[in-house]
Amino acid sequence: MKQFSITFLLIMLMSMVGTKASAYDFEVDEVYYTVVSIEDLTCAIAPRYYDASNYSGDFIIPKEVQYKGRTFKVIKIDANAFLKSSVSSVTIPEGITAIGNYAFSQCKKIVSMQLPSTVTSIGVGSFLDCTSLASITLPKSINTIGGRAFSGCTSLTHISIPNGIPSISEEAFKGCTSLVDISIPQSVKEIGKSAFEDCTALKDFTVPSSCDYIRDYAFIGCNKLKKLIIEDNTTPILLGSSDDYYYEDLFTSNDKFSLDTLYLGRIAKRNEHTKQFVDINGMFGDKLKSVTIGNMVTDEIYNSEERYLFGLPLRHITFGNGLTRIPNMSKYSSLDSIVVLNEIPPSAGGFTNRTYLYCMLYVPKGCKSAYESADVWKNFWNIMELEQDLSTLNIKTYNESTEKCEMSRFSVDGKRINVPQKGINIVKMSDGTVKKIVVK
Repeated sequence: MKQFSITFLLIMLMSMVGTKASAYDFEVDEVYYTVVSIEDLTCAIAPRYYDASNYSGDFIIPKEVQYKGRTFKVIKIDANAFLKSSVSSVTIPEGITAIGNYAFSQCKKIVSMQLPSTVTSIGVGSFLDCTSLASITLPKSINTIGGRAFSGCTSLTHISIPNGIPSISEEAFKGCTSLVDISIPQSVKEIGKSAFEDCTALKDFTVPSSCDYIRDYAFIGCNKLKKLIIEDNTTPILLGSSDDYYYEDLFTSNDKFSLDTLYLGRIAKRNEHTKQFVDINGMFGDKLKSVTIGNMVTDEIYNSEERYLFGLPLRHITFGNGLTRIPNMSKYSSLDSIVVLNEIPPSAGGFTNRTYLYCMLYVPKGCKSAYESADVWKNFWNIMELEQDLSTLNIKTYNESTEKCEMSRFSVDGKRINVPQKGINIVKMSDGTVKKIVVK
């Protein structure tokens, strides 16, 4: 009786192990499938084991498969289907609608991937740590990309997110160290936590006007990100966490963060749920040199405690024509150029004496005399009119041309002058170049 019990127990244990290890319902030509619907005769590509797949080489997923006299349509790639496999390529046919969680995770030989127009969702970690994946085509049909979907894809250089995606999920592109170009559509409402963390090759980024929320750590470790454009909108964008984190962790927790050019088409505010705050100065890092505040930013949303969004090294700032009041700027002693796009001089809280003496103030065409007689603005020694009419001026790109700020000015005989003088002026720019300017 005792021997029978032991034998029976062993049989049961072996049966349980076999059940646990099996991850499929049937097998055809060494490819494994799970049944999605018996009634509809649909199935999914499945791994042979729960912990890894044994597929290899150039793998072609069939549109349909025959099993016991019935024809199953293949409509899905199951979770873990190709996990840790040695496949070098996978051909995915039309009819596949979903890529399961971790379906291609750690497939380190796949170089490129094209998803068919029928795919609507990419699961969590679907391409996690696919270190050789250099390009992938996402169809317009996709409406869901799971968290960590492309995290650790260190060879991925560019990607275009299709319109219809509502959010960039948490850690979606974390550690994509070769990513230099990414297109974000207007459908995106939120950029998730650590979405682009440690994307060390990313140089510029555009936040669409549809985006209302950028969560904490979104760009932490992006040490080559120099230019950030937050597109125009009349409502503020929230930055930070819904927990008790410091809102500054969005950008500034990493000393390597080096954003130097910002276009702010809408005001940025701290998340209202954040309970703890540090000094609000430098929300976008402490190395900003050039800031442009767009024309859609008005007094109502600018003149608040969120007005000091940038650190002290600021060299240039453009104020859009939606502002009629400029707050006190006396803490910014490094300003070399200021552009004010309002034809009527806005009220201003004041600047440093150094700014009055050496900073170039650019004003709209035909408005120089108005600024020369207006309170605060009349203190500037160097006022020049913009060459372009406001109707043709693209302020998104104008701040790039003003990054090369005037540092000093000399007469033709080499004497330093503080204001433009008639004749030939020799101007030294902040990038080290020297040019001659004829002042009439």
